[in-house]
Amino acid sequence: IIASAIISGSLVERMRFSAYVVLIALWSLVIYAPLCHWVWGPGGWIEELGAKDFAGGTVVHISSGVSGFVASGLVGPRRHAEKELGPANAPFVILGGSLLWFGWLGFNGGSALAVTDGVASRAVATTLIAAASSMLTWIFMERMLKGKSSSVGAMAGAVAGLVCITPAAGFVTPGWSILFGVLGAPWCYVSVELLNKLNFVDDTLDAFGLHGMGGIWGAVLTGIFALEEGLIYSGSFLLIGKQIAGALAGAAFSAVGTAIIVVIMKLVVDVRVPDDHERSGVDEHTHGELYHSPVKAYKPQESSEASSVVKPSAALGQPERQRASWTTAAQGARHCKGEHTRHHAEGWCVIRRRLAQISRSSSLIGGGQMSAEELACFVPPFQKSHISDGICDMLKAGGQGNVRFSHNVRAVQGHRLSRFDSAASRASS
Repeated sequence: IIASAIISGSLVERMRFSAYVVLIALWSLVIYAPLCHWVWGPGGWIEELGAKDFAGGTVVHISSGVSGFVASGLVGPRRHAEKELGPANAPFVILGGSLLWFGWLGFNGGSALAVTDGVASRAVATTLIAAASSMLTWIFMERMLKGKSSSVGAMAGAVAGLVCITPAAGFVTPGWSILFGVLGAPWCYVSVELLNKLNFVDDTLDAFGLHGMGGIWGAVLTGIFALEEGLIYSGSFLLIGKQIAGALAGAAFSAVGTAIIVVIMKLVVDVRVPDDHERSGVDEHTHGELYHSPVKAYKPQESSEASSVVKPSAALGQPERQRASWTTAAQGARHCKGEHTRHHAEGWCVIRRRLAQISRSSSLIGGGQMSAEELACFVPPFQKSHISDGICDMLKAGGQGNVRFSHNVRAVQGHRLSRFDSAASRASS
């Protein structure tokens, strides 16, 4: 299940679902099953070689990371990739990463197959510690290299630690597992950044950088820190050599086998979705559903408040032909809710509160009603991100194309308005 999910991370947004199902079915039989036997089965050559893989560093992560990378290269990149936009939903990334972390305790701890000898509890402890230390190291690197630490980066760091500790979970002490995170996070971080910069293959979710490279590095670290046979205990590099041989053999077998499967599939079936489906979204055409439901129009009953239009005040000194229709804050809020996004409606809420404050102390505003241009003057500058869109919609709703701000209104407000002048000017154009 985990291996197939990792492969899907490299292929999403361009591969047909039916083709993916066939790929995973063939991959499970041709690639995954032989690797399981080689590493864990009686008579498996990697097992007899003496390489250690406690919970699937080679069998799961190296094989799936490499296979996804190869399959992605053969299928081709997304035609309408927007990877720089980041995740669609950061809270879901946190939720998914947390569930994955919790499930990994069973994944690694259960690989002990018993609880009587203390190996299972040690595997759980090392898994928790490695993931935590890797997460902290990752966000520290983000802070140093990019200036900001992100929640998505924290989850990526936790996954990197989980991958690196997987081949060693039951073979190392909790103390040494800290180094699996401290050393694993930079390795995976650099791998992901370098692969994205080179951009040879469109690995959608960086499956190879995290799982493939993380599994290889975890195998090497196992040869260093494993109890009794590791470099720090035995002083011998023999186990490191065995670990590298097993990891590279698994990677090579996965790459060649996956390439053969994908090439044959491309000759027999169409593995890519049509271009128009990829452009508009695969979910709608393949599964008949969308990530977000369509926005429902809000059409309130016409009321005296919503239809009221107030004649502009002569105190502001603007010609009649250059005025927008004056509208109440309630009418503007209804307009934004019906036609635009939640941020616009929030903009109206802030403006209404601001109007209420000013109307108590200024004779320029009567009853909380102003023109769209004048409303723009009273938006606090610190509300830029959500309110500027609201201003644009006010100007559109008011129907005014020539925006001029009154000197008297500016004097009443007293805030810097340069940011919102530009927003209003863009809206008027």
